[in-house]
Amino acid sequence: MIQVIILLIIAMTEISYQVGIMQSILTSKGQVTIPKSIRDALKMAPGDKIEFILRDGEVILVPLRSARSLKGMLPAPERPVSLEEMEQAVEQGRGRA
Repeated sequence: MIQVIILLIIAMTEISYQVGIMQSILTSKGQVTIPKSIRDALKMAPGDKIEFILRDGEVILVPLRSARSLKGMLPAPERPVSLEEMEQAVEQGRGRA
């Protein structure tokens, strides 16, 4: 029997949650319920997609985020940024400017 360990990594918020060890029962259809405290910590809602990664006998659950869900995570710029300024910033990031 593979021991399943759920690793919670919340890179989106800089807030880490320690949820602890919890159990769920596998149904005859192969379904499990993710405990509410984990769903809350990951800000998951019905219909959200989850990626499963199997590594060294452990399963890692990673909630997939749409680009739309990222809206509002960063503050708005103090002033509008031109396309030319954006392109310059990209080039500087690549080390070419």
